[in-house]
Amino acid sequence: MRRVYTLLIICCILAISGRFSHEAFGIDAYFDSEISTNLTYTPNTGTLIVEMLEEELPPILPNVFYKRTIYVEVIFDASKTMQEPDINGIPKISVAKSLVAALVRYFPNRDTQFALRVSGGALQNNCFDSELVVPFSPKNGQELLQALKNVHPTGLSPITYSLRQILSDFQGTIGSKIVFLITDGQDTCDTEPADTCTRTMDTLQEAEFDGVVNILGVNTLQRDVQALLSCLSARGYGRYLDSNRNSGQQLGQLIRESSQINYSILRVLDAETLAEGKILGLYNRRIGDATEVADTATMNNSATTIKPGIIRKEKTGFEIQEIRVRDLPRNSSAYSSHELPPGVYKIEFLTTPPLASYFTIDQAQELRIGVIRSGEGFDLYARAHLSLGNRYYDADQFEEALQEYQKVLDFDPRNVDAHLNMGIIYQDILHDTEQAISHYKRYLELQGPRSTEVSTWFREAQGLPSEEKELQMRLQEREEQLAREEAARLAQEEELKRQKEMKKAMAAYNEILTANSRIRELSKDAVVQGAASLEVIVSTATTDSAAERIALDVGRRMKNLLNQTPDVYVYRERDRNITVKKAVFDAGRGEYVLTE
Repeated sequence: MRRVYTLLIICCILAISGRFSHEAFGIDAYFDSEISTNLTYTPNTGTLIVEMLEEELPPILPNVFYKRTIYVEVIFDASKTMQEPDINGIPKISVAKSLVAALVRYFPNRDTQFALRVSGGALQNNCFDSELVVPFSPKNGQELLQALKNVHPTGLSPITYSLRQILSDFQGTIGSKIVFLITDGQDTCDTEPADTCTRTMDTLQEAEFDGVVNILGVNTLQRDVQALLSCLSARGYGRYLDSNRNSGQQLGQLIRESSQINYSILRVLDAETLAEGKILGLYNRRIGDATEVADTATMNNSATTIKPGIIRKEKTGFEIQEIRVRDLPRNSSAYSSHELPPGVYKIEFLTTPPLASYFTIDQAQELRIGVIRSGEGFDLYARAHLSLGNRYYDADQFEEALQEYQKVLDFDPRNVDAHLNMGIIYQDILHDTEQAISHYKRYLELQGPRSTEVSTWFREAQGLPSEEKELQMRLQEREEQLAREEAARLAQEEELKRQKEMKKAMAAYNEILTANSRIRELSKDAVVQGAASLEVIVSTATTDSAAERIALDVGRRMKNLLNQTPDVYVYRERDRNITVKKAVFDAGRGEYVLTE
């Protein structure tokens, strides 16, 4: 359970003109009130908070504005009965004009276009006496009030006929459409209230009028009058307030509700719905509404294809939770809270052109989307401050740029663009590696769309080589390791071969000595190393014929045992300078022969 407290005091210092400041409509008290709200978070959902912030920034692009227009038409009852006093003794026409003054005062002037239709104010006995005195135009509230000065109670009260004329009054308008019918309720032309309401509202519905009809009653005491006005407001999706039964706080709440910027939340499921949008139960909700999760319905869908760099691809198959809307007590900060199942969404505000943004939400995650004034229209808080920070960056005002990016993170700590921009400034401009590492790390944790690049910068800030270079280094190191292992293996094989050959040579050496008892000396190294010549020292008593046999035998054994063909020289022990016999290998004959 978390408690959210918000306070915003809108400077409404002056009281509404005339008698409107009496107890029946103490509207200023509402705008000065503080409201707190309890919010309960469902564990398997995330929370989206949409908030209207009291801040104004320059537009992101010159001459590009996301404008919101509120079209407010006042149908003013100027019939004869409006000259009568209400229960407080005040002329009902004066109370009605005070109500109009309240609407002009408290609807945002820059966004609101008023229209004034006077019913029964020109002719005394004409049920078609309904005139559009002031058409819609920008910032025309004072024009409407000026026109009212010339309106006096005159004729009949064709209020439902006047209500049906709004279809032509609102023709060509794009934006929020709101009607305020101000009347004492006595329709002197249509005498059957229920039939009159049904016929009038059916006409509006068949024409697909997408606005709201509110009723501001002036001393509406009769039950049949109340029945008619209640029917009109209910069928018109509006409110029915009366100057004698309702408070100024209730009127103030109605004005605030009506003046909030509207938006839609759409669930993104695949490439087609990413482009077109698929409404999931929230449509044109005002900032100030809340949603809660209802029953769950499973839908089988293929994997969502997401435009790169905006939102992440989801896995195949997930649950879609339908959403129903309930009223949340409005507070002065004008925020809305929505409990949403995890997924990918698009929020689109009712502006011209539409102001839209994509977002993902996870379990137990709280995401905030702020809307502020930007130039002649509106923009998203994060995008506007990021844009302002980028302007400071381009002007080499880096500290100011960091301040703007930090505002974004203070509002939404998960904003990857702000983390990225701050990381770049800290690394490249201010050379503060500790701060750069911190922001790059958070960016990677949030899986920003440029994670591959940021990963490289993150490693550079840490003094580490890039992943590509590190991979090359690891490959080179591996190649060198493999080369060392191969060299060691070859050396081991060579050593084993040498040892085997030495063992074989020693066996041949011993066999030669054993086979020839007259041999006194034979160079072991010459035998082992495979020398080109081999000297054999025999006893002094060895005859020439015996020396011949020894020379040939040693040669044959070297050839047969070691596959070596050294020249064999035989010397007597006492005279080692004179060769007794010499044997060489004759390749043509394939055997050893004696030479002179």
